[in-house]
Amino acid sequence: MSQRTTIADAIRNRIITGGLKEGTQVWGRATAQQHSVGFKTALAAFDILAGEGLLDNRIGVGYIVAAGARERAEKQGMETLMALVKKAVALAKALELEQSKIITMVRNGYRN
Repeated sequence: MSQRTTIADAIRNRIITGGLKEGTQVWGRATAQQHSVGFKTALAAFDILAGEGLLDNRIGVGYIVAAGARERAEKQGMETLMALVKKAVALAKALELEQSKIITMVRNGYRN
């Protein structure tokens, strides 16, 4: 996973958990320093999130958390999770695993 993707994931998670609220400015230099990356890498992460509708890039202001970002991030997360579940179920069927085995694996995953 690239540094910009890792940073975007961290910011997305902060939006989902309410750590970053609508209208909050996200600072490129502070983000770069926090993640030990260059300023351009932080901006590339912001661009990813802007493309997802989670951040707005306002001229003269910078990047801020977009209105409705939390709901969009949660929806995108659920869509991603569902796609992964479908892939996992397809693999489980190909391996001829019983449903109870898959359920046990998921429960164990939650415990870890």
